[in-house]
Amino acid sequence: FGHFLGNFKRKLGVKRERAPFIYTPAMAYVMGGTSSARHAEFEALCCRAFNVLRRHSNLLITLFSLMLQCGIPELQRPEDIYWLRDHLLIGKTEDEAARHFKEQIKVALTTRTTQLNDAVHLLVHA
Repeated sequence: FGHFLGNFKRKLGVKRERAPFIYTPAMAYVMGGTSSARHAEFEALCCRAFNVLRRHSNLLITLFSLMLQCGIPELQRPEDIYWLRDHLLIGKTEDEAARHFKEQIKVALTTRTTQLNDAVHLLVHA
C-alpha cells in the first residue's frame, strides 16, 4: 500500500520517486504513442476508473480506517488516510477530476527520474 498512501521510496535521503505513478514513454510507445487512439482510450479508461474510486470514496476510506490496526508500516496514523482522501479530489466534479488525472498522466510520462529508474532496472535485470 506504500505508493497508494503517498509513501514513496527514498535512497540516501533523496526522494527517488517523484511521479504520481509509474508510466514511462516505453509504456506509451506500446500503445502506439501518446497521439494514438489506444492511448486516448487508455486515458479515458484511467479517468473513468479514477471517478469510480471517487464515487466509492466513503467505502474506501472506511476500509482503510479499519485497517489502521493491521500493522501495515505505511498505514499507521489517521494522517495516512487523509492523504488518500485528499488525492481522491472528493470536492471536485467528475470532469475536474478527469482533467486532473489526465494532467497526472502527462506528469508521470515526463518525469525523468522515473525514466532513469526504469533504465537502471532494465540494465540490472537484463
